[in-house]
Amino acid sequence: LFEAYEARRSERGLEAWTCSDADAARACLRFADDHRVLVEPACGAALAAVYDSAPFLRERAQHGPIVVEVCGGAIVDRNVLEKLAEFGHVRA
Repeated sequence: LFEAYEARRSERGLEAWTCSDADAARACLRFADDHRVLVEPACGAALAAVYDSAPFLRERAQHGPIVVEVCGGAIVDRNVLEKLAEFGHVRA
């Protein structure tokens, strides 16, 4: 997997970026407010990069559009996202 990532990175300039679970959940909530669609926290990580203006995205945006693919939130609700955003995890 690492070799595949490195090959793609050198070919197309892919960048790795990480965020906390709470940041991902906050991005999901913001996306829900902006677009009235719930998405899974896994998608929230990609959205957090956009909403938090990750430095590599600012540079890339100068060369063309940035596309973020997200999927629907079939197993998540706003209450779960709010708890995740506040505590970094959902308490049972």
